[in-house]
Amino acid sequence: MDEESLAHRVREILNTGGARIVLGLVALGVIVFAVVRFVGSDELEGRRRAIRERGRRVYYVCKACEATGEARVGYDEPFPIVCPKCGRREAVMGFKCVGCGRIIEKRSEPVYRCPHCGKVYDNRAGRVPVAP
Repeated sequence: MDEESLAHRVREILNTGGARIVLGLVALGVIVFAVVRFVGSDELEGRRRAIRERGRRVYYVCKACEATGEARVGYDEPFPIVCPKCGRREAVMGFKCVGCGRIIEKRSEPVYRCPHCGKVYDNRAGRVPVAP
């Protein structure tokens, strides 16, 4: 009996003039939000396109001319990339050594050292870099 009385009360409240106004404002708000979201999607797509065109920032080490540096490449561009200095497609992925700050080649070997400072890098799962 309590459930019927609760449902009956809710129905009575919703049928009052004030509740209809509140429900109408909520519905209007939902519609306005949907329109703004739809119209704003073109602007959002434009920003996404600009980010894709600008590309990602990567460190590289060129195997041909031994140049190192930072370059912007497309998100779908695979390594090796074209070296900005010599123009040959021999620039491989690099990273900054935490020991000396120089850019070195990223390797897939399980354990390797920075050629400049000797910092040890361990690619095995769950391992932390070891002190030289």
